[in-house]
Amino acid sequence: MRDDDRDPHWDDLEKFLEDHPEHRKAYELFQEMADETPRGMVLIIAAEMDRMLGLAIRNFLNDGAGLKELDKDNQGPISTFSSKINLAHALGITSDEEHRDLHLIRKVRNEFAHSSSASLFDPSIRARISELSMSKKVSEPDVNLETNAAFLIGQLAAAIEGARATNLPVLPRIYGPEAG
Repeated sequence: MRDDDRDPHWDDLEKFLEDHPEHRKAYELFQEMADETPRGMVLIIAAEMDRMLGLAIRNFLNDGAGLKELDKDNQGPISTFSSKINLAHALGITSDEEHRDLHLIRKVRNEFAHSSSASLFDPSIRARISELSMSKKVSEPDVNLETNAAFLIGQLAAAIEGARATNLPVLPRIYGPEAG
């Protein structure tokens, strides 16, 4: 790449983050992951995706008692990572490929959460990571996981912003008493 082709913001990361505050959280997340063990990295990635899926889904649902019941006591139908992945896909927040990738990452997270000896080089974990959409067959599993995580987190951030920008109207009642 020639010097004049390079984005000048990369010369001053702090200026870039000031100009694009929507990227700060992702930058901080990846900075935090850099200092983590592989297990910590997997758990952080999954927790962030779980959080972002929840935000994206909530943008499509009415706030109130019904929503509180859906997420009540971590036993409601949108209280698990798996259910959020499925609901986000059903609502059109994620594509078929993203749905698949999110479930693969969830399965990797589960292996790390349930086994203190889990490793990115375990055959089952490495195989799942290599199945992720953006994985390169020659890359190491940590690079593949980070690449896919960055892409999915970016896609989820875009979905959240898109849903916030779209003020979904409340449908008028066809039957029953008229409003007002």
